[in-house]
Amino acid sequence: MSGDVWELFGVMMTLLITGGLGYGMVLALNYFNRRLKGSTPDVIEALEHLRERVVDLEALSHEADPLMLTDRLRELEERVDFAERVMARAPREELPAPDTPVTGS
Repeated sequence: MSGDVWELFGVMMTLLITGGLGYGMVLALNYFNRRLKGSTPDVIEALEHLRERVVDLEALSHEADPLMLTDRLRELEERVDFAERVMARAPREELPAPDTPVTGS
């Protein structure tokens, strides 16, 4: 008789554990389903915002005139060359030491 009780107890525990795991799985699936459905409008809105940004950036890149950028680069190169020539011509005595503060007169 004692063996029958343990066998019945084992069967009941197996059913209880299986039912608990099944119920837990259903709860988890419902949770993830609601979470995915709830975030879908946010994801779609973010995606639309990114698409608009891409269109805006492409429009800006097409509006920027490559010749204007080339002219600006050429002007900056000329300024660097001029500064290098001025620094090369100046005697070393006239240039302040690197740690000396420059005073305006």
